[in-house]
Amino acid sequence: MRRYDATQHTHRFASSKGLRGWCRNMPSGTVAGKAEGDLATLAEFKAWLSTRGSPKSRIDRAVFENEQAAIEAAEFDDFRIIR
Repeated sequence: MRRYDATQHTHRFASSKGLRGWCRNMPSGTVAGKAEGDLATLAEFKAWLSTRGSPKSRIDRAVFENEQAAIEAAEFDDFRIIR
């Protein structure tokens, strides 16, 4: 049986908004990642991750850590899935 891949929807949403970074499915069944972009778009992304996510997701909680208001230089060129 193939496990559901929530990262495809996360990738699609983040890429459509011009965010940069990565996401991956974790063995625990959660999705982890890192995102860069303007503050308004990141707030929209966080709201989507916290309330909607991918169609088959069950969101019990969303945790965002190490948030920074500004970065000197982008670390990523695009948004990708890490396998």
